[in-house]
Amino acid sequence: MATIGIAIMINRGTNLMFGTISFVTNAAGSVLQLAVSMDYGIFLLHRFAENREKGFEAQEAMVNAVKQSVGSVTSSGLTTVTGFAALILMRFKIGPDMGWVMVKAIILSLIAVLCLLPALTMVFYPLIDKTEHKSFLPKFKLLSKIVLDWKPVMIILFIIVTIPSYLGQQKNTFFYGGSRVYQTNATQLGRDMNAIEKEYGQSSQLVLMVPKGDMKKEIKLNGELKDIDGVTSVVSYINSVGESIPKDFVPSDQISKLYSENYSRYVVTVKTEEGEDGWDHLVSKVQNTGKKYYGSKSLMAGNLASTKDLKETITQDMTRVNILSIAFVFVILMFNFKSILLPVILTIVIEASIWINLTVPYFTDETMFYIGYLIISSVQLGATIDYGILFTDRYIENRKQMGKKRATLRTVQNCTMSILTSASILAVCGTVLGKVSTNGVLSQLGNLLGRGAVLSFILVIFVLPGLLMVFDKLIEKLTYHADFYKGGKAL
Repeated sequence: MATIGIAIMINRGTNLMFGTISFVTNAAGSVLQLAVSMDYGIFLLHRFAENREKGFEAQEAMVNAVKQSVGSVTSSGLTTVTGFAALILMRFKIGPDMGWVMVKAIILSLIAVLCLLPALTMVFYPLIDKTEHKSFLPKFKLLSKIVLDWKPVMIILFIIVTIPSYLGQQKNTFFYGGSRVYQTNATQLGRDMNAIEKEYGQSSQLVLMVPKGDMKKEIKLNGELKDIDGVTSVVSYINSVGESIPKDFVPSDQISKLYSENYSRYVVTVKTEEGEDGWDHLVSKVQNTGKKYYGSKSLMAGNLASTKDLKETITQDMTRVNILSIAFVFVILMFNFKSILLPVILTIVIEASIWINLTVPYFTDETMFYIGYLIISSVQLGATIDYGILFTDRYIENRKQMGKKRATLRTVQNCTMSILTSASILAVCGTVLGKVSTNGVLSQLGNLLGRGAVLSFILVIFVLPGLLMVFDKLIEKLTYHADFYKGGKAL
């Protein structure tokens, strides 16, 4: 904790180099850094403990631990870095903002774990030995047998659940703007807004600006706007004053609200808000009506108008971010394992956990904040692929010394504690963020992160072992210098 705490403080201090950062990044950054980078320290210390149990002295045990874990820790860190780095390429500026801060955070955490943690452990290992207690958790021998015996069932369930989850997560409904960020019962503002909507219904205003001077066009535009289904009122010179009254007869302080030097203003009230069915189509109708008479010279402003523009921008970001996240992670895994097939298996397992996670709001009829949906797709991939890397790394190591069944049993027993500890930290941090934050985006992001950690743990422990066994021969063929065990009868 001290090691990661130091990395967090350095990261927060060095954020000064960016000048300003978003409130989302500032609020979630430290929690994300703690939750994501604790893995690295846990993996290293578990290796250190294993070497001590084998009889090595503290210094030799730490040297061996660093050698044994540096590959998986570095790969885990790089996959997390690339997950956040993909956010940098978003056009919606909160993505690059969080991306740069978190890339720096993970790099600092990696440096702290590989350089500072071994030194601190060497200083305090006598105290660690004195305060060490018997593990409260079992050796996971029974769990390893369950994983092995239920392998076919787990793989079939995995396929059955993954396909509808992939389809379901594509059908989520979203909030794209910021109008609903604080509109929850956790804040006074949210309670007041909900009470007003309940009493008077939902409504929003759009401002349409068109070149002035052609009264006939303005009259026709005014009439068409009023006829649009969903428009409850139109405030314009035509309605408020009347086309028969010359502008010179109207007081300047009144006409300035309807006319500027070059434009005529229409304030259009619509009976909808973001998140309601067809809100974006209604905005498009108002916008297209203005363009019908004035073309590109027709301008529109308002909360719903900007939200519609935002929707068009960040939905295009989604495909780019997902493809780049997966591509970056795949390349890193390919070089780490020197294999073509292992990155495919690991990526599918973690992507499936993301799809299952994101399909929960669809089945519970929860509207998501799109920025949270976008961020979690990259963050969960980068953060929880660590579990798969650790498990696969151990499986390959054990597979060089024993048959695939025994290697699977040994790997489950060796890795479950580390993965469970890491996933628990991520789940707790995410859940606490989700419960404590009154900001809708942060709250939803925390809940998604907490649930995603649990789902990733379940798939890595119960599904990944079966996939590694099923594709064992193919993995050996498609892995450079696999050197799998062949002596005697494979267990």
